[in-house]
Amino acid sequence: MPNPDVREKLAVMASQYDYRKPPEILVKIQEWITEVVRAVLDFLKGLNIVVPRADTGAVGDIMQILALIAGVLCLILLIVLMFGRLKHLKNQSELARRGAITVDEDLDSAGWRKQAGAWADSSRWREACRALYLSILHELDEKGTIAFSHTRSNYEYWYALAANTSIQKRFRRLADIIELVWFGNHQAGREDYQQCRDLADELTRLIREDSREDSRETSGAGANEVEP
Repeated sequence: MPNPDVREKLAVMASQYDYRKPPEILVKIQEWITEVVRAVLDFLKGLNIVVPRADTGAVGDIMQILALIAGVLCLILLIVLMFGRLKHLKNQSELARRGAITVDEDLDSAGWRKQAGAWADSSRWREACRALYLSILHELDEKGTIAFSHTRSNYEYWYALAANTSIQKRFRRLADIIELVWFGNHQAGREDYQQCRDLADELTRLIREDSREDSRETSGAGANEVEP
């Protein structure tokens, strides 16, 4: 019995087949996975660990191991980045507390203000801005508003100034500029120094006015006392 002629049926089936080439990126990923699996199998073979290449379960186990290794590496990287960030923040805190500026002698508010002008004349705007900030910290101490402390942070100073919103508001603006030029990537310039100097002038005036008011209140309270 002669074989049936199926050429027409095959031609019809071929005409209905719509082959779509997969995206090139998927082909590349498949090739990379194949190369990784082959490298792992060769590595295990070098350790006398035999993994049957035809065993799809074994290949799946290898892929799980690779995923676990990748997860561990990502975790280690995250920990390293986290500790690096914490170290950076710690260094910033230490710089803020120590003042981060070395001079030949201990300076008061007027001394830091004079030093700021000297650094500004040398276009050392970053140090000049910082010196203005230190002059305000010493001004607060000298007028009895807040005692100066190397361990006190900017936020602690700001929080302690809550009783005088005018001083607190301007202090916050000055501290924000200092943090930007001292710890950030911003390159300090003449405009930054001018802004810091204007804020320092306003703060000095407000701190001295507040100190005089406190003195008058104290004097008035003493005068109103009646001797027994």
